[in-house]
Amino acid sequence: MAPPPPPAVPVRVDAASGRVLERVDKPFVYGSAAFWLGKQPEGAMSHKWTVFLRGLENEDLSYFIEKVSFTLHPSFDQHVRVLYHAPYEVTEQGWGEFAIGIRVDFLPAAGLEPVQLSHQLKLFPAPHVAPSTKKPVMSETYDEFVFVQPTKEWYDRLHAGPTRKVDNHPLVHFFTTPEFAREEDQSIEKLTAVNQQVQQSMDEQRARLFALEQEISNLTQKL
Repeated sequence: MAPPPPPAVPVRVDAASGRVLERVDKPFVYGSAAFWLGKQPEGAMSHKWTVFLRGLENEDLSYFIEKVSFTLHPSFDQHVRVLYHAPYEVTEQGWGEFAIGIRVDFLPAAGLEPVQLSHQLKLFPAPHVAPSTKKPVMSETYDEFVFVQPTKEWYDRLHAGPTRKVDNHPLVHFFTTPEFAREEDQSIEKLTAVNQQVQQSMDEQRARLFALEQEISNLTQKL
């Protein structure tokens, strides 16, 4: 029989505002994948590319996101693409690199302003790497949505988490999620180590202060 789950730790809620006195971080990744289409006639489209915003583990973020809008170069038809469901991505063909605007609107319950991001579409590999029709040029950025002192309703929604993953994504084998996850774990380990060092230093200072107070007390009594 599996052990019972640990009891839930009650959250601190400000009585006046009704907000939870904590912050919640939700990691995500945004970027692009570009496949070279092989040698083409001059002036033809050279790449097929996809720009996207996804959960770190490719989970469906629609449990707190209302919509994601991608603003492409004005030369594209309907250059503003709005997506209300995951996967949040746009696939097109082209030959040039440009900056793509990404706007994230949260569900109305959050009561938050949209987040604006920008991604530089990358089509070409490093100079020493030959272009490939099989392996895309990946350009991804790790980031986090930070919710500071959310309402209790929003806090509960965020902690409930996603209801599904975006399975069988054609780019899943090219995503750099393991790298981002490893970097995040390393950062947490470093922060934990620094916190332990600070705590140890504070304990040592408290011990020294206590010893000094005792010494002063002894000297005062002798006087």
